[in-house]
This record gives sequence, C-alpha cells and structure tokens, in this order.
Amino acid sequence: MTQRDAPGAPAPLPAQAPAPQPRRMPGDPHAATVLARRAQHLAQRSETAAPGAEIQHYLRARFSERGWFGIPRACAREVISPSGMALVPGVPAHIAGVVSVRGDMITVLDLPAWFGIGRVARERAEAVLVIEGNGMTAGLLVEELRGEFACDPARLGAAPEGAIIPAQFVIGILDATLTVLDITAIMSSPKIIVSI
Repeated sequence: MTQRDAPGAPAPLPAQAPAPQPRRMPGDPHAATVLARRAQHLAQRSETAAPGAEIQHYLRARFSERGWFGIPRACAREVISPSGMALVPGVPAHIAGVVSVRGDMITVLDLPAWFGIGRVARERAEAVLVIEGNGMTAGLLVEELRGEFACDPARLGAAPEGAIIPAQFVIGILDATLTVLDITAIMSSPKIIVSI
C-alpha cells in the first residue's frame, strides 16, 4: 500500500499551469520608439508640474489658418454640428449665425473676425463648440478640434506686446505656438451684445 492509497492521505495537487510570462517590449523598432517617446513625455510632465500645482485642461481648436488656440475645458459645454446654423442678416462679421441647442437659440461667434484676423471658412467648419462664461452661453465656429491636453498654468507665458490677439483675451501662450484664450473675458466683452 502506498502513501497515496492510505486512508486519510491528502489528495495529490493538480498540475499547475506555468506562471504567465511578463509582456515584453515589441520587437518592432517603430513601436519601441513610440513607447520610449511616451515614457519620456510622461516623465517630463511629472517633472514640470510643481508640487500642489493645479493642472488645467484645455481643448485644442483651430479657427483659421492663424494657428491653434486653447479653450479652457471648464468653459466648454459640448460640441455640435454646424449644419443647423442659420445666418442672421445685418449683424457684425464676428457673428457667424445662430444655432438651436435643445430648443435654446445661441449666438455663434467667428473669433478670427472678432479679432480682425480673417474669417472662419464656413465650408471647412467642423463644429460649433458651445461655451459658457459670465453667465452666458455662446458657440464658437471651429474649423478643427484636436482633442484635449493638460497643462500646468505656470508653463503659460505672457502674450507678447503687439500680438494679434489683444492681451485682455489671452490667458497665456504655451510653447510659443498655442494661444490659450480667456473665454470669460470674451463673454464679458460689450462686443458680445448685438442689437439688430
């Protein structure tokens, strides 16, 4: 009689599957390069954030060929199609039209016209970004939206003297390439009120 056959002997343990192997970096050199860049970006982001800094979130938008702008995410309510926008005769050029948002008519602004630096190409307009500020709601006619990004406000530089966008409407400049707009200042401007 073997120990296995003896009464009260413990049953043999079932065979265990081999331990899972850790996932390795892909063998594709391009994938390895992309992953290395991402790791470097994440490391830089954590190094640049000051302890206790409040990271802000912004939407990246392009209104015309004049470059990219940041819109504070806290001011953005939603994105809708510009297809339902109606033109309004006799209004200033910076009023692109009006659009209905769940039964409420809101004014849609053409920010390049507002700042005197051109117009949004309506045929290329991708969206209306619905924004809120100073207790009012409006839309921004946008040629292109390219996602959201996070940024420590300490990284934003001051608007340069003589910039095409008046400093009163600018929170700051990121890496000398992206202007972060002050939506509350825009929505507080007397220019937002139009009598027809």
